[in-house]
Amino acid sequence: QFGYSHAISRPPISALAGVWTIDDINLIVNAPNADLLPEKSDNYVARLAYYFEPVGSFTFLLQQNEITNVRETRRYTADEFGYGDDPAYLGYEFVSTTNGARLFRYRNMEFGYNQQLSFLPGPFRNTNLNVNYSRSFANQRRPGTIPHKVSGSVAWNYWRVNLRVSGIWMDDAQWTSTVGRFQRHNVKFDLNAGFRLSDRMSLFAQGRNILNEPRTQYDPNPGTNLPPVLQGMFNYGVSWVFGVKGNF
Repeated sequence: QFGYSHAISRPPISALAGVWTIDDINLIVNAPNADLLPEKSDNYVARLAYYFEPVGSFTFLLQQNEITNVRETRRYTADEFGYGDDPAYLGYEFVSTTNGARLFRYRNMEFGYNQQLSFLPGPFRNTNLNVNYSRSFANQRRPGTIPHKVSGSVAWNYWRVNLRVSGIWMDDAQWTSTVGRFQRHNVKFDLNAGFRLSDRMSLFAQGRNILNEPRTQYDPNPGTNLPPVLQGMFNYGVSWVFGVKGNF
C-alpha cells in the first residue's frame, strides 16, 4: 500500500491577532504576528503486510512528512521587533511566533507483529500478543521526536473475564522547548480488565501508569565529563477508573 496527502494548517487566530501580554517584572512582551503564514505539509506512507495462519501478521511501515513554513516561537530584542526607538520598551524582549525558513523533514520506520496464540492449551488459546518497534528521524530538533520506541500488549479472555496489559518504552528524547534539555528513557504500563455480568452488562477497570513511573528531564554538561543534571521530575501518579458498562 502507498499513500500521499497534502495538508495546509492555518495558524490560530490568537497567533495572528490579539492583545499584547506585557511582563514588566521580567521585561518580556508576548505579541502576535499578523504576517504568519500557514504550514504546508506533504505526507508519504508505504506499508507492507504479511498475514499467516491461524491469526497473525507482520507489518512494515515507512512514513515521511515534509513541512514548510514551520511555526516557531522566537525571542527578539526591541530593536529587532521594530520598537528600538520606543523608550517604553527599553530592555524588553519580544516573544512571538514566526515561520521557519528551513524545510522540516520527519521520517519514521515501524515494524509490527501481531498473533493470536491459539496453539496454547485450554483457557490460554484466546491470548493475543502485539509488539511494535519504531525508529524516527528528523533533520531538525523538534519537541515530540522520539528516536526509538517499543510498545506492545498481551490480551487474554476466557469465559466472562478479559484482561489486557500494555506497555511502552521510550528512548531518551529531546522533546522539550529548551535547547539541549532531554527526557530520560522510561517505560510505562497500563491495565484493562473486565467481567461480563450478562449479555448487556459488564464491570470494567482501567489503570494508567500502574507502576507509578515518573517522567524526568535532564540538562547536559557540555564540554565536561560530568553526567547530565536532573532538571525536573514529574510524577502524575497512578490513575484508576472503575465502572459498570451497559449496552441497550
